[in-house]
Amino acid sequence: MLAVYLLSLRNRGSADSLNAIVKIKFPGGLTVKNEMADAFDKAGTLEKKDSVFNILAKKYPEATGDKSTSLDRFRLELAMGYLEKDNREKYGMYKSQLNDKTNLADWQSEMAQGWVKGNTRLDDAEEIAKESLDIYAALVNNPVSTPYMSPSDAKRRNRSLYNGSADLYASILASKG
Repeated sequence: MLAVYLLSLRNRGSADSLNAIVKIKFPGGLTVKNEMADAFDKAGTLEKKDSVFNILAKKYPEATGDKSTSLDRFRLELAMGYLEKDNREKYGMYKSQLNDKTNLADWQSEMAQGWVKGNTRLDDAEEIAKESLDIYAALVNNPVSTPYMSPSDAKRRNRSLYNGSADLYASILASKG
């Protein structure tokens, strides 16, 4: 917090010194964790992201029973990256480790749409569109309220996502003949 204040005063040297002290004093703290997350985001290749994630996951394991964790963001990005590269083994591994598959359905629908527009990988598009449809169906039947959204609003939103996913799935089946 103080480092951010020092940066706002354009006192970069003091802010950097303070951050260095914090990292030494608290090597398992939030500052180091955030730097590792930044390293993941800046990693140039999927393989480098995978390596950074493995270090991050070992250093900051999640609590058992958490429905959604900060590690899910990284798992999701890795899963979809490996799917795009057609590495089914790594895609399946990271997909199965997701605690909350809600965002997975959004990414799958977007990727399937791209494949349909390009008329490529229609079998893969069908498979992931069906998976996202199933995820949305479960959300419609078991809505989870989120901050600023009542259960009925969540159900209405989930129904809309389900309908959009059903339209995508139907268009894929139609384009395959």
